[in-house]
Amino acid sequence: MNRSLLSGRSQQRLIELHRAANLAMQELNQHHSLLIGALLGCDNATQRVMLDEHRAISAAAVEALLKLGTFLNHCRIADASASVDPV
Repeated sequence: MNRSLLSGRSQQRLIELHRAANLAMQELNQHHSLLIGALLGCDNATQRVMLDEHRAISAAAVEALLKLGTFLNHCRIADASASVDPV
């Protein structure tokens, strides 16, 4: 029987952090396309606004990825011998 190396609580937190990072990256990708369009075809004021928004969205995506990475670096994974069923 395969058992997870993470506790139930850690599994839930991992799922939450993964979803948050995934959502942040999707938002960043979507906004990136809008930013490129603005830089190629909009007035200076619109370009500045879009660039400021892009910076904020980029920072949020980086923070979400850092939270996920920090969790993975610090999560407690059960010792391999503890996950083996006694016979």
